[in-house]
Amino acid sequence: MRITRPADEQLLLDLPRGRSTAALAALAWDELRVESPGRLRSCANPECRLFLIDHSKPNNARWCSMATCGNRMKARRHYRRSRDESTG
Repeated sequence: MRITRPADEQLLLDLPRGRSTAALAALAWDELRVESPGRLRSCANPECRLFLIDHSKPNNARWCSMATCGNRMKARRHYRRSRDESTG
């Protein structure tokens, strides 16, 4: 398999059949790491295994998806605060 990278750099990979997907994923991960330093990180939900690419201007995105992980984490935090206020 021959891959040409953005700087006209060519890589020649000798891979077993069916293993090219893993190599392409690793190369894409490295390209993101180099081109967008600090923007690739894991989701702030400790139960989530996904990663996110932060496209926000202030670079402060925390969750892979606001609809799933972000909502869950905010709901948990709200529940803890409201429970602490009612017991305190």
